[in-house]
Amino acid sequence: MQYHLRLRNLKKERIRHKIMKALNLISVLLLFPLITGFVLSGCGKKGPPRMMDKRADTIDAVRNFTWRLQDNNLILRWSVDKKQLIAGFEIHMARQNIKKCLGCPVVFIKTDTVSSDFNQYKTELERGYRYYFKIITLGINSIRSNDSEIIKVEFD
Repeated sequence: MQYHLRLRNLKKERIRHKIMKALNLISVLLLFPLITGFVLSGCGKKGPPRMMDKRADTIDAVRNFTWRLQDNNLILRWSVDKKQLIAGFEIHMARQNIKKCLGCPVVFIKTDTVSSDFNQYKTELERGYRYYFKIITLGINSIRSNDSEIIKVEFD
């Protein structure tokens, strides 16, 4: 009788062992794709490499932007930080007829580019117009400053 009990217990153990093996195999087969998906997905969609933003590469706008009239000529002057690598300055101008254009929008156009060796610009004005000027500092590697303050001159 003990022999039959042992045989029965041995059969139960073998069945239990086979069931455990099957459960382990099923859990591995289910968890493996899930874990692999998490590991391989990373932190998001991958793309081609690209250059970092050059937020550190900035250049200051001109300071002490002033003007004076000399006959029909307007002379603009400004200063800049000498430590910066400056390639030049863009002069932008807007012109409006004083009598015909009240409340018209100010539309700037680039009128000239000045070398970095000069901190002044001279232009001839025509009577009866309102002029607006601003300057953009140009750095090396196509870096541009923000607009300077805007100067308004009415020439009657």
